[in-house]
Amino acid sequence: MTAVMPLSVGTLSPRDEAEYQMYIVSFNIRQLFQAKHKTLSDLANYLGIQQASLSNKLKRSSWRLSDALLIAKYLGVDVETLTDDSLYRMINGDDAAEELKAKIQCPPRDSNPEPTT
Repeated sequence: MTAVMPLSVGTLSPRDEAEYQMYIVSFNIRQLFQAKHKTLSDLANYLGIQQASLSNKLKRSSWRLSDALLIAKYLGVDVETLTDDSLYRMINGDDAAEELKAKIQCPPRDSNPEPTT
């Protein structure tokens, strides 16, 4: 079995790249759940959390690595599949992915801030 590698997210900072990948994880979870006819209620039970907590994680794209590992196992995929943005690009187009990255991109931090007194 060949691992699916996520596409490069370009020149994003590591923090922005992580935020983009977390959004992609949420997107892929929703798509895989629809394709496999699973319910979020079933996943919440599997994770041992309330369905409202799971819905919040999906909306905020707030995932721990342990969540991703458990969800991947539940869906019968590997974690790389959850972080791969090719499905998002196929459905929404490359332009939409680039626009999403632009929205996520934080202003650059000053690498040498002036000390405050």
